[in-house]
Amino acid sequence: MSTIPAPRMQVAPIYALIALFVGAVGAIAGTGRWAADRADDSVQERQTKLFSAGMEAFRTGLAADLERFATLDEVVATAARLPNPDAATWFDVRVTPLLGAFGYDRFFVVEGSGRILYAGEGNSRADPSLFAANAEAVEAQAASVRRPEAPAGPGGVRPVLVDYAVTDGRPIVTFAVPLSFAAPDATTPVLVTEAFLDDYMLADIGHSQPLEDARFTPAPETGERASIPLVDNAGQTIGYVGFVPFTPGADVLRTVTPPITLALLLGVALAVGLFLRWRRASGRAMRSEAKAQHLAFHDVLTGLPNRALFNDRLEQGLARLRGGGHPLALLYLDLDRFKAVNDTLGHSAGDGLMREVAARLRAIVKETDTIARLGGDEFAVLYTELGATAELPLLCARIGEAIGRPFLLAGNEVFVGVSIGVAIAMDGSVGRDDIVRRADIALYRAKSEGRNTYRVFEPEMDHSIQEKRAIEQALRQALQGGDGLEVHFQPLYASREHRIVGVEALMRWNSTVLGPMPPSRFIPVAEETGLIHQLGEFVLRAACRAAVAWPIETLAVNVSPIQFRMAGFAQRVLAIVEETGFEPRRLELEITESVLVEHASAALQELRAAGIRVALDDFGTGYSSLKYLGQYAVDKIKIDKSFVDSVAAHQDARAIVIAMVDLARAMGIRVTAEGVETAEQSAFLASIGCDQLQGYLFAKAMPASQLEVLLLREMAQRMAAVGDGDAARATGT
Repeated sequence: MSTIPAPRMQVAPIYALIALFVGAVGAIAGTGRWAADRADDSVQERQTKLFSAGMEAFRTGLAADLERFATLDEVVATAARLPNPDAATWFDVRVTPLLGAFGYDRFFVVEGSGRILYAGEGNSRADPSLFAANAEAVEAQAASVRRPEAPAGPGGVRPVLVDYAVTDGRPIVTFAVPLSFAAPDATTPVLVTEAFLDDYMLADIGHSQPLEDARFTPAPETGERASIPLVDNAGQTIGYVGFVPFTPGADVLRTVTPPITLALLLGVALAVGLFLRWRRASGRAMRSEAKAQHLAFHDVLTGLPNRALFNDRLEQGLARLRGGGHPLALLYLDLDRFKAVNDTLGHSAGDGLMREVAARLRAIVKETDTIARLGGDEFAVLYTELGATAELPLLCARIGEAIGRPFLLAGNEVFVGVSIGVAIAMDGSVGRDDIVRRADIALYRAKSEGRNTYRVFEPEMDHSIQEKRAIEQALRQALQGGDGLEVHFQPLYASREHRIVGVEALMRWNSTVLGPMPPSRFIPVAEETGLIHQLGEFVLRAACRAAVAWPIETLAVNVSPIQFRMAGFAQRVLAIVEETGFEPRRLELEITESVLVEHASAALQELRAAGIRVALDDFGTGYSSLKYLGQYAVDKIKIDKSFVDSVAAHQDARAIVIAMVDLARAMGIRVTAEGVETAEQSAFLASIGCDQLQGYLFAKAMPASQLEVLLLREMAQRMAAVGDGDAARATGT
């Protein structure tokens, strides 16, 4: 091959080009560094504002709970009798467990003279003398809310003090509220509470925009960490919340510096090498062909291999395995919450996210392995030299950590996760279709078990998938022809009269194909496949038709969170009620606390406006905050069976149940206890004021025909009792 001699160049122009290049690189580098620093400062300022807003919401929420609690008549009246032993015992049972459940670590009731009448720590009473060192600070806080000019709390009902302080070397948020029916004076008892701002609490407050490694420090942190000051009401800084700030600017700078430098080098090379243009012309056709070939086997957006090239490399890997090569692993990746990025920030941001994900995967996976984008938000990794299966958890963890870090898209920080399904080929007996199917099944399991995790294929997963498909097919046929679907009813009894006042509709399915199917097996399948909408309407329509003429006050029907997400849900419910002739005021929809928080508002308001009641099921196992009961209209709470099971053996459980009932009664909400199985449970729940009881002690769920017999028998017994009473009055006995 002949060599074309390079033209001679004068030294001065070469030096000038070098100087120009160095100057350009320096200017670009300086500008990039300045822009990265400004971006990092902006993100840190946003983190500080979001965390401060979260802290303020936390303080306001606790203050609102405390203010509402201080308006309860029994609390105010009992506090006025402290330190009377009976009043202190009442506080032990009714107040201490409830304040502990609200998140307060310590509290004190302080009289006008400054003496601590009652002290609580955690869920138990404490000796006031243990807090002698804090008595002066506690009295100062109490005195501040006795002043006439003390500002009202969030609810506008009582003066409430909210302040930061340091006690025993630990930061706290302290609250004070007077316990009186009238305006407080110098003798009014005051409730002072303290909530420690430990690392766990700081992490919980910042959950929407997490601060990495947040912790309290007495002085500002230095180095790579940043600090947010905590300032008390007097304007004094009591300490700092230190954290590791996000640095997207520096990350972007590190990412773009190599390609920019390369572009500059190419620019200089083009300026110096204009004389080589004739060689580029001769190779244009060759490059065009190479580009076309590249596009045929690579994803245009990310530059990764596409499905065609990936399948080819998978076939090659399996062929090497059949020839005695290393085992291989196939990883299927699916991004979590990607749709939310497209919906909120647009498709251009979604495209940017795909490119960023591809870049992070390239940084993790070895060059000998293959990463591919299969389409949408689906990726695959072919791990071709698997030495031991113990390598896979580490690889999956690294991928999860990399994808879990925030992405900066269109000026917004975006958080996504990744679900991973893993299939392993140890020998040549596995074909391409088999290993792909196994990875897909493992991915489905990872997504169904909470997402943002990984699962390795196991044979039982295949069986589980087949079983779910069989259930789905049989359920579709049952909904079309009514095969074995039946609504049973479990009575609800008045706690004192032990008479039936309502029923709860429960789905039962005895499939001719699969046999008896418990709800725990087919309800999740119905929710996953969308059949829950048809199933829910089937239950509501059948229950309303059966109960329209029954002498009961309420018919309770459970509603899945999936149903609430359906557009027009409220209108469908009202249409079925009108179709069956059932009175809306007798219908009670049982929802979970997650539905109340995530999907409430318009749908619930429309249903309640029509007279339909709303019951909060499994109360105590979810959010269970006063602000949710106060914010959303709820007619009834159902105390979860787990609490009912414990009331006989555990004093703490009894105290919590008592507090729940007292809280509901104070807010005008009816209470049902479910899962009642013993006479001891029934007597206790009735004694503390539960309105209704439900459980196997009284009756199990039964078909409509059996329930009608039970209702007729109860009606006959009541009529007989009335007749005996009339006879007794007539004879004077």
